[in-house]
Amino acid sequence: YLLRAVVPENALFTAVEENASLIVGRAPITLFLFKNGSLKGNGEIVEVEYLETFHFLFFATYEDGQPATDVIITIKARLLDDFFYTKLGSIVTNGTGFALYSGYHYLDLVGNEYLFRAEIAENSQHEEEVLYFKVLLTKCKPIVYFTDHLCEKGTSTEVVAQFVSIDGRAVKNAQVVFIVNGLTFTTRTDRYGFARIIIVPDFSVGQYTFLCQIIEDSFFAAAEKNATLVISKGRPQFTVFAAAAPKDGFLTIRAEAKDLLNRPIANLSVLLTVQSWSQYFLTDANGQIEYTFQVTGLDYGTYLSILTFDGDNNWFSATQTSSVLIYQKESQLTLLTTTLTVTYLDQLVVDGLLTDEFGTPLSNRLIQFFLIYSNGSMLQLGENQTDEHGRVQLTFEIAFIPGSYDINLHYTGAVDFGPANAMTSLLIEQAATKLAGEDVTVIINSTTSFNVTLQSLQGQPIVNQELSVYVWQNGSWLFLGKFQTNYLGICMVGFYVPFSIGIYSLRITYSGNVCFLSTTLEVNLEVVASPPQITPQLSVILEKSTVVPFEFLTVELQAQNAYAGSSIVIQVYVNGTYNSTFILFDGLGSFTWAAEQVGLYNLTFLVVEDALYFKTSVMVIIEVIENEPPELLGYSFEDILFVGDPFVIEAAFYDESGIGSCWLTINGTRYDLEPIGTVYNGTVFDLEVGHYNLTLFVEDRQGYLAFYPVKQLLVIERKTQVVKYNLNTNILELGQDFNFEALIYSETTVEAVYLFLNGTKYQMTKLFENTQQLSGWSIVLKSLPLGTYWLAMQIVETNGAVTTGEIHDSLLVIPNRPTVSISWTVEQSEGSDYVSGLITIVSFYEIVNVSLWLDGQPIQVMKTTETTFTFEAYVAHAKSHILKVSVEDSKGNLLLEEFTKGGSAFPTVLLTSIVLSVLIFISLAITFFFLAAKRQKQGQITDQSSMVLDIPEIELEEEASVEEEIEEGLDQVADSSEVVEEEEEKEEEKEPVAEQNKSPSTKKKRKSKAAVAAVSACVLLPEGDLVVPEISTQAIPLPSEPLLAEVKEYVATVKEDGLIQTPENGSNGNGRKSIQDLSTLSVEIDQRLLPKKEQKQREQEEARLKNPAVLSLKEIAEEIEETFSNKREKN
Repeated sequence: YLLRAVVPENALFTAVEENASLIVGRAPITLFLFKNGSLKGNGEIVEVEYLETFHFLFFATYEDGQPATDVIITIKARLLDDFFYTKLGSIVTNGTGFALYSGYHYLDLVGNEYLFRAEIAENSQHEEEVLYFKVLLTKCKPIVYFTDHLCEKGTSTEVVAQFVSIDGRAVKNAQVVFIVNGLTFTTRTDRYGFARIIIVPDFSVGQYTFLCQIIEDSFFAAAEKNATLVISKGRPQFTVFAAAAPKDGFLTIRAEAKDLLNRPIANLSVLLTVQSWSQYFLTDANGQIEYTFQVTGLDYGTYLSILTFDGDNNWFSATQTSSVLIYQKESQLTLLTTTLTVTYLDQLVVDGLLTDEFGTPLSNRLIQFFLIYSNGSMLQLGENQTDEHGRVQLTFEIAFIPGSYDINLHYTGAVDFGPANAMTSLLIEQAATKLAGEDVTVIINSTTSFNVTLQSLQGQPIVNQELSVYVWQNGSWLFLGKFQTNYLGICMVGFYVPFSIGIYSLRITYSGNVCFLSTTLEVNLEVVASPPQITPQLSVILEKSTVVPFEFLTVELQAQNAYAGSSIVIQVYVNGTYNSTFILFDGLGSFTWAAEQVGLYNLTFLVVEDALYFKTSVMVIIEVIENEPPELLGYSFEDILFVGDPFVIEAAFYDESGIGSCWLTINGTRYDLEPIGTVYNGTVFDLEVGHYNLTLFVEDRQGYLAFYPVKQLLVIERKTQVVKYNLNTNILELGQDFNFEALIYSETTVEAVYLFLNGTKYQMTKLFENTQQLSGWSIVLKSLPLGTYWLAMQIVETNGAVTTGEIHDSLLVIPNRPTVSISWTVEQSEGSDYVSGLITIVSFYEIVNVSLWLDGQPIQVMKTTETTFTFEAYVAHAKSHILKVSVEDSKGNLLLEEFTKGGSAFPTVLLTSIVLSVLIFISLAITFFFLAAKRQKQGQITDQSSMVLDIPEIELEEEASVEEEIEEGLDQVADSSEVVEEEEEKEEEKEPVAEQNKSPSTKKKRKSKAAVAAVSACVLLPEGDLVVPEISTQAIPLPSEPLLAEVKEYVATVKEDGLIQTPENGSNGNGRKSIQDLSTLSVEIDQRLLPKKEQKQREQEEARLKNPAVLSLKEIAEEIEETFSNKREKN
């Protein structure tokens, strides 16, 4: 900058100017990387997990230490090679000089150190700055989501675990091992990080530890998680086959047991019953039972055979029935078609004849037709009635894999004629096929397209089969390519024609498969000259332009001006990179594509130039967004089901890309849901009594799986019972209300329902009742005492039936705040006291805070166990100490307790002694006053200097009467004890300030009142609360020489305090106050009766104390005793 100083011209001076230069340099700036709480410079290494988002915090500062604000920092890295830095993004520092960069960039060289740099570009204010650091890519530490799994015995169940990175990205293609009860299952995670296996556990009912573990590899560290596999009871499926026998003949009973996977169940003990005959059997290794015995005592007819299984530790109980036929005569069934040989997809006609044993036709009899596989399993083909000639016929299409089978005809029998069977063999052969097509005309140096159809001889399309195309050239068949038939059996053949003009032989062959025979088609291929070359007019048809990862998107292309019979070759580029090639036949074609990553994709369709078409292209933009799991919109089912009723569920789902499949698991057993419109439905039969956990699974078309646990299903019997109940809590705090609700099923109308708590009966209130004989009942109980309560219920029906049952829940009533007990000691000394102790806290909830204050000062508490705490402290010496305890639990319940040690626990006997001593002293003073007044009035005293006091003796009866008055007034005084104590505390707080403005005599009067009030308050305390030294109640000896001046002043003070009633203060003739007035008395120890030395000591003691305004009860008693002792010593 140029600086110029100018002095303008005036009357005295001429104008003058000077120039100078000002150079403003760019400020140096420094950039730091903030790591582990400190600022780091160049060369720092930052560890980042595979699949983790980068988080870099930078700090920019000027040379003088001021933060550099609003500075742009550019982040670059060498991600692909060692030569070029790729820009990752830019950030701006805030007002404190900090800037945070967060971004995800795919890195896959685990263990490699990637070079990063953070740049601040030079500008007009600051210089350039570059910070170099490295990113060390470490193995991803997967997070495992694996929950407890429930499986019903005898079924298969799908087990699912999910693995994600710390940022929630899917851990793909990682090897996962599941281990349970010694069995190991291995799989790999899919593109969403799910590891899925289907297991068929043959374990006994119980709980098993289920370990899910990801195996460490070059990308992922090992991680594992345990869950629990619960095997619940299974439901056996029994079949009892129909049986028949002539009267008094031999009957063969056959039955089998299988699980829900159609596997035999061995070693089940079952009971078979036919009329009065019954016997136990054990299923064999094949789950079968077969037993033959002679039937006696049964007349002609049909009888019920019953199989009963009572259940065991692994299987629920079950019952199955069938029929036993006792017939009169035998029947015969003959197959008129003895040997059958057919081809695949042919129609087969089977004829049979049913007659009696003499050949007489049996009409209107139902005949069943079965196909028997080589493994013995059967498939019913159909059934039909015999005509009047006893003949029966069934026609069906052979859609079974070619091979050897048996055909079985079965007549179930009737009372007049018994059952009959007939069997023959069936051989199914491969079906012959044919190819249909016409001669083809193509244009030289172009791509041709034409159609060929593949069918069976019966004209049925053969779908999804490959055809090979060859052309005869130079004495051999030249392979041109393979093409596939669609769902109509049509194959679109297309290839480039490099041949010269002419006619060629074209061969299309089908090699056949297990069901179809091979076939060949030959047509002529004529190559002709090309028409003029044109530019195809391409248009793109898209259903949508936004998809999710792995969602297949179909793009349809159309060339409106394409030559008939020609093909256009299209190359596809995704973000400039070649992807694939497809062909437009007759100007039409489609391309299917899916992306793995989120982002914007540019799809370019480029026409390959040939003799017919010029090069041209068309482009579309596709956005791939993050896939969300399928959403459960809602579901519906009855959560209370009666045994025998079918369970029906409806559910609705939504996913942007569409729903692929959904299913329901009941205690781990899978049941597929079928779509009806937009709602998925499922029905389950034969659920046993019990609770069932239900989970809905839904998978979108990309394989993204989501599962939603839904409410429990309860299956109950139709008998009076408590279906379900609800407690507002199992742990109730003292003073809270206890709410209990129950749902009752009853066979008849319910009259009353009772709740029992430890045997105490409470009647409940009806809330509702519905048409399914279900009713709701409730009760609210207030202020239950502390303790544990066991619950039971009783249901009384209108027919007099009473049902009682326990509730498998207990109720615990706990204190609403902690309780504290304390053991502490005080070691006294002249300068300070050492206080220590142990605090024991009883609380249902966790203790979060314990605080102590000793004489108003906080002290430290040390925790020894969860419920015990210790403390110790030195405090100023005092005759008593006050300890305040504050305890707070985790629920916010607060307890405040106060404890006093020393000077606050008088025994009852000593308390009575103190009161008697005070009252005797008052009686003496009153007696003296009356005697002196009486003598003055009568003129019997002539010389005050020689006056002798005549103190009458206090008889035992008078002392007893005083004690009786005290005892009679205790109850009355007790009612006002709390008020007196509060008034004392208020007086104690005010006294230090008030005493500064009062004369000594006034202070003595107030102190005297406070002392007597304190002594009277002692009477109200319970026994054991106060401790004082023993005080003698013997007669007090008087001095040999009367202290008239002191006595007069003392009497005046007592009179002023209202202890003596006189005409001036409203005398009613009594010389003392009644016991009812004790709460208002105020007594002070007259310090003038003490020696001068002791008076001085007491004044010093009062000056030393910080709060000397109030004397404790113990100190009052000590001073009374000390005063009288000194008087006795002087006398």
